[in-house]
Amino acid sequence: MTGSSLRRLCLALAVLSVCCGCGSASPTEPTGTVHGTVTLNGESLPAVTISFENPARGLLATAQAREDGSYQLTEKLVTGEYAVWVQPLKQAPASIEGIPSTSESTESGIPEKYRSVKTSDLTVTIVPGDNQFDLVLQK
Repeated sequence: MTGSSLRRLCLALAVLSVCCGCGSASPTEPTGTVHGTVTLNGESLPAVTISFENPARGLLATAQAREDGSYQLTEKLVTGEYAVWVQPLKQAPASIEGIPSTSESTESGIPEKYRSVKTSDLTVTIVPGDNQFDLVLQK
């Protein structure tokens, strides 16, 4: 198995564990709620997915930005350091001969460095209670 295949498998398992509740905090672990805004060059950035990953714990959570650039995670996160990256939402263009396809929106203008956990320099530290993270992206 190649390194990139192993990385994709680990990421898929992390997503699955969070979605199934397997990656959830135990009742004794401190957690925090997460919300904020995401902007690009001072402008609200709607139609994006914001991802938070704690690789040491195998935790991953995502939120979609609203029209005004605000976002809120629907689940609490275990406290600790998280890498953050931002990707355009997948768009579903008109199907060709009844076969739907998806492609990444190119209209978002998100610089490549923010689109991957490997290249993004965005990090946050989740503390118990309420956490507001306003993500300010620059071209």
